[in-house]
Amino acid sequence: MNKPNNNSFTAARQKEARIELVVTQGDITPYGSASFIHYVRWYGIARDALLQWRDLGFADDLRSFVEIEVSFCNVQYKRQAMLQDEIVIKTNSSNIGKEQFTLLFTLIKKDDASLISLGKQNISFRNSKTREILDIPKPLIENVLKPIEVEEKDMLFNF
Repeated sequence: MNKPNNNSFTAARQKEARIELVVTQGDITPYGSASFIHYVRWYGIARDALLQWRDLGFADDLRSFVEIEVSFCNVQYKRQAMLQDEIVIKTNSSNIGKEQFTLLFTLIKKDDASLISLGKQNISFRNSKTREILDIPKPLIENVLKPIEVEEKDMLFNF
């Protein structure tokens, strides 16, 4: 009998960073659904929850100059987020390179797990003083990005 390949991706074994939010009055349009800018904002909250307040591995003298740069952002809508919806944002990493990585966001409704939207951002770090793109530190890759890394082509949804 063949053993299953433990390296293969399955939805049941997927690892991700998760945050939960509630759609508030300030998030919605007069029609009762969330406006475009709030999806981008929610993905920013998920990104910051993943990256902020962690020792990202930058040298002490550089930390105050490191800024996040999003060179690509894509949002796909599947259904509307409505007032008072409890939502879950799952974040995965992929395409981890020397100077850039990708974050993949899956936004679902908490009560029935219906897919609300998908998001994708290409992330790099820039020195705000010199404007130089920085290499991604090994501790960030090993401790934050690798544990939630997936092969984008193997995902259940196309971002």
